[in-house]
Amino acid sequence: MNSSNFKRKILKANIVRNEVFCNGQDTNRSISYLEITGQAFLWHMVRCIVAISFMIGRDVEGPTLFDDLFDIKENPGKPSYQMAPELPLVLHNCGYHNLILGHSVANLWEVTCHLEARWERLALAAARAKSFIEALKSESSVRKDDLKDFIQLRFKRHIHDIEKYEFVSPKEHISWGEALNIIFTSSNKVPGPIKELSHTPLMNRSRGLTYEEKLVGMRGRKKKRFDENQQKRDESKFRDAQFYDCMAQQGGTGM
Repeated sequence: MNSSNFKRKILKANIVRNEVFCNGQDTNRSISYLEITGQAFLWHMVRCIVAISFMIGRDVEGPTLFDDLFDIKENPGKPSYQMAPELPLVLHNCGYHNLILGHSVANLWEVTCHLEARWERLALAAARAKSFIEALKSESSVRKDDLKDFIQLRFKRHIHDIEKYEFVSPKEHISWGEALNIIFTSSNKVPGPIKELSHTPLMNRSRGLTYEEKLVGMRGRKKKRFDENQQKRDESKFRDAQFYDCMAQQGGTGM
């Protein structure tokens, strides 16, 4: 409860697509990221934004969800949902006006060597995982009846592509790679890290306490500490106002 101002100004937000990992062929391996520039950020703010964006991108929520959440009169409490994972979150730059940070060549050399070694380890791990995936596609096989039942039960689709494929291939079994192509053709689904779970609309979920409700329920040492911090903030604002008034009287702008 150290902050009472929950408004932040976002200067820029872009989705950047980087296809260096897919070699221009396997677009499912492309890497995209959300780049946000702002004057300040709230606790877990970016992870919440990304989580909501994923819901809209998976088409389980409508594009007006952000507007609904910003309407704090209609929706004062935050709905319950899981934030995006913290692993991909990177703080690249803290901009300070009229401040230039100097670096030594030796230090930058060591940091770059460390990052290159880390990239190599992770790139090799990604290559091994991709090799396992390709091996499954070429070396594993499934029964066509099992594939048909899977698509109907998992994706609630009536499959006609299986019959078309049976005309081409009379075999009882087909490779896992061929089966994945049929699954994608019939349901537009590919295996991914996000499990297909039943989705409860966000606006129908339970809500957390608002800031005002938390203040009302505050008791004991926590309430005493909050009141002390609030008094310090008020005193700091008063001293700041005195300082800028003094600067203005001395010929400054007071800004």
